[in-house]
Amino acid sequence: MKIFFMIILSLNVLLANEVNTNIVKTSELELFLFKVGFESLLKDVDATKNKTSLNESEIEKLKSNIEIIMEEVYKNKKVLKIDSSNIVLESSNKNDKELKILKEEIQILKTQMKELISKNISKKTNIKEFAIIRVKFASIRKKPFSNAQVLYKLKKGNKIYIEFCDKYGWCKLKNENKYIARYMFNL
Repeated sequence: MKIFFMIILSLNVLLANEVNTNIVKTSELELFLFKVGFESLLKDVDATKNKTSLNESEIEKLKSNIEIIMEEVYKNKKVLKIDSSNIVLESSNKNDKELKILKEEIQILKTQMKELISKNISKKTNIKEFAIIRVKFASIRKKPFSNAQVLYKLKKGNKIYIEFCDKYGWCKLKNENKYIARYMFNL
């Protein structure tokens, strides 16, 4: 056993000496490429530094422009107050009457928009409660497209309940995510 241990130890010593003699020195080409890469990295760092300083100068210009605008606003004693839904502009100028008129017009436009939206909703829900299939077989589809998956087919004369129809001729079945083409039934 001691002999075996001595042989292994001597082999390790021989191999260690051999490895130390085979150390690879870097070539001149590798050193040159390293130098070129390092110089390129330094140039990139300088370019980024220059861009940062340019951005800082642009930010300073914008700040000065904002200060000029704010001075003009405060010079005319205009103050913006933001309420929950309305923007109030208080001013000591002669434009108060015009501002009041504009506010009133905006309120009128808001009410008109609400009315239009409610009319559109009522048009969608103002469809008869049921329809009758008029073609031999009507396909009920997963989505409102002609190439959508067909879930099942209904025969002529069957009743279906429609929630609404869109402008493209597809109707949604009531309380379901299924669609049918409008030309397949009579309302």
